[in-house]
Amino acid sequence: AFKQEKHSRMVKNLTADTNCNCEWIDLINPHTTDFEEISRKYNLHPAVVYDSLQPDHLPKYEQIEEVAFAIIRIFDKEIGPDGDTVQDLTNKIAVFYSREFLITVHRDEYPFLEDIKKTLVDTNHCKSPYNFFIQLVKEVLQSFVQPALKLATGLYYYESKVFLRKNADKWLTTGIYWLKRKAGVSRRVLNLSKIVLDNLNREQKHDPYIQDVYDMYLR
Repeated sequence: AFKQEKHSRMVKNLTADTNCNCEWIDLINPHTTDFEEISRKYNLHPAVVYDSLQPDHLPKYEQIEEVAFAIIRIFDKEIGPDGDTVQDLTNKIAVFYSREFLITVHRDEYPFLEDIKKTLVDTNHCKSPYNFFIQLVKEVLQSFVQPALKLATGLYYYESKVFLRKNADKWLTTGIYWLKRKAGVSRRVLNLSKIVLDNLNREQKHDPYIQDVYDMYLR
């Protein structure tokens, strides 16, 4: 069940017409009025609702009474060659969850959300919003893997050229500079993302699903 309006706005209930005992509401590029309705229905704190609508927030995790609020950032595949800031290289996904619901808020559509739905919701394996969120974090971390490999290859190329020349051309040193800037941004986002992982781990100690995500983070 969903409603779609112009400018790719969409509010979807991903667990509608299923046997799940919790709700997953997905908001794509929501208007303020969309969010006002959702925040009233699920009693979301105004301060974190405001945070969730700001595009520049870094990864964070807060617990407000029975509702956890997190911001995670996913690597943006559509960046240009000169992108070198957190906002250039990544997009924000805001998450609210409790024992009864998960709410995801993001600007762009991400196919992996539909994949999680097919894997957990459509097969009646929706244990809890917590499990939805763990899978979400796993996919977000996975988004950095290929870009990291590409950066490593690029750095190796430029550095090998520099070491083989007595006087490095400006384009070589410039290339190294931009790649290191990109690598630094990715490292910063991933380091901050550990805050989210640590809080998830405290919520469900010794959970094999969160351990799996930790292993991915450490790689």
